[in-house]
Amino acid sequence: MFFSIVLYHSVANLIYAKRCSLLLIFLNLKIIIIMRMPFMEFIANGDLKFMIAILALMVLAILHFIRKIKNKENQLEFNKKLKRLSNWSLILAVCALFLGLMHSFYFISKAGGIAPNLLFQGLANTLIAPVFGTIVCIVISLLAIPFKKGKNI
Repeated sequence: MFFSIVLYHSVANLIYAKRCSLLLIFLNLKIIIIMRMPFMEFIANGDLKFMIAILALMVLAILHFIRKIKNKENQLEFNKKLKRLSNWSLILAVCALFLGLMHSFYFISKAGGIAPNLLFQGLANTLIAPVFGTIVCIVISLLAIPFKKGKNI
């Protein structure tokens, strides 16, 4: 039922907006199906210290990208900074994964066993910060693509 509602919503958007392409509607459909929980709940369920740090890296990357657009002569310098931010995002994602797994396994060992549904819910929450960090790493890497000299943006 959820899929049919999303499909109807996407088709209605296609009919209403004449300039929308089928690819954007398809991507919209995929994003809605993947993200069933609200964004703030998604952020709060991950390890908050890593989520805030990764989000801060994303904000810094957006600021550097804006400066890169304004100052096209020094875009190599900004691309290096964006690549460093991308690497730090990936490093934080890996650290969040390892620390989350260690934390989960520590409490499982202290409890002496755990129900499978609690185990999988804990592992799912452990994977939120690494997935978010990886997505931010990809986005920042895309922002670090150099502009062509002859093109105006």
